[in-house]
Amino acid sequence: ALRFTSFLAISGVFLSASFLPLFSKSLAPTLGRVPFDVIVGLPMVIETLCGAVVAVLYGHVRRRAGLKTDVVIGCLVIAAGMAATALAGTFARLIAGRVLVGMGMGLLMIAFRTYFLIEADEGRKESGIIALTAGVVAGINTGSVSGGMLAARAGMRPVFLIQAALLVLAAVAALVLVRNRRRDAFMRIPESGP
Repeated sequence: ALRFTSFLAISGVFLSASFLPLFSKSLAPTLGRVPFDVIVGLPMVIETLCGAVVAVLYGHVRRRAGLKTDVVIGCLVIAAGMAATALAGTFARLIAGRVLVGMGMGLLMIAFRTYFLIEADEGRKESGIIALTAGVVAGINTGSVSGGMLAARAGMRPVFLIQAALLVLAAVAALVLVRNRRRDAFMRIPESGP
């Protein structure tokens, strides 16, 4: 279930990977005389930085609702960021959309990994990590390859909306298919012996 959910989510995230710099460049006239490398690179840098910050903070926060909830929230935040990116008419609005995408990715990726790393049974942990890795790698490959083709046929803005739809579908898949797990049950420190 998590392999399928991760495939949907990561495919959705990576659909725009091949053309996001071109989309950034298309909004350059709203910036005036900003260097080209800043225009192309800043949205991706901010997205990555926000993802890293959320991932670090996530490690220090315990959610009572469980990891399934974290996956759903992460997917929906990314979907909101993709929709904001599709509607961005200025570079500043593009940055705002990419901030949301980065925050959602930070939450989603740590929730995915934690889901299996907290498993006590080593065999189940190993098979879970393999399944998750398969879903993520397949999602990266599928999204990266097909996104540019979709953009060439439908335009860049519609692809961002397709991404948002895929992330909403991933959130629904997590709600319906993924068994909830809570970190608290697995994070207790064992009592030391005599």
